[in-house]
Amino acid sequence: MLNKKNGWGFLDSGFNEGGYNMAVDEVLLNQAVAKQQKYPILRIYGFYRKTVTLGYGQKIKELAGLDGYKKQGYEICRRITGGGAVFHGEDLTYSLVVPVQEYPDFASATKSYRLIHSALALGLKARGREVAMSAKGGDTPGALCFQSPVRDDIMLGKNKLAGAAQKRAADYMLHQGSIDLSLLKKPGQEFFELFDDMKAAVIDGFKKTFNMDFVLIDFSLKELEEATKLSKEKYQAFSWNFRC
Repeated sequence: MLNKKNGWGFLDSGFNEGGYNMAVDEVLLNQAVAKQQKYPILRIYGFYRKTVTLGYGQKIKELAGLDGYKKQGYEICRRITGGGAVFHGEDLTYSLVVPVQEYPDFASATKSYRLIHSALALGLKARGREVAMSAKGGDTPGALCFQSPVRDDIMLGKNKLAGAAQKRAADYMLHQGSIDLSLLKKPGQEFFELFDDMKAAVIDGFKKTFNMDFVLIDFSLKELEEATKLSKEKYQAFSWNFRC
């Protein structure tokens, strides 16, 4: 059984539609709270369909071209984390659920953001990527997340490579982040080859930063059913996705 001493959980859930991806992250957070989970879980995933995820409190009127993206076949869904709109389809996405009482370094949103991005940067640098943490910007992103770097985002030259947003619930933190792989892709390189390489970079960066190992976990049938239900009833619902 997983516990604080023998490692963190790792969920490799592959590629899914946007609503289901958001539902899985919410289930992970809810289950952690309900079970009073003592260990963090890192999940790495992708989107098989182009998707725009909106921040929890983001107003639709901030995104003048949203109808155009819908006509182009983009899925639109709203996250439970804050921040600006993120475009998915050419990125590696990850989430991290942490019991803050067990890991007090994650108690501060600012400190935890910096710590997690330091882990990502370490893994990326080990693979020869010349990335840096942004020292500029405020703490509040703009309407389009990747056009508005905030402090401690990961930069590749002048471009924002990785950003994230968080939610807190009953002493647990959900951190959802994205790495823009289009900025890292070499000529002729297959997307899935790059995805797997960057997945390994993320895992290695976390292991070295937090001095631990991962234990591969999977969803139970009950959790899969819960995520599927939540995806249909919430993340595919107009009342949630276009609520403000």
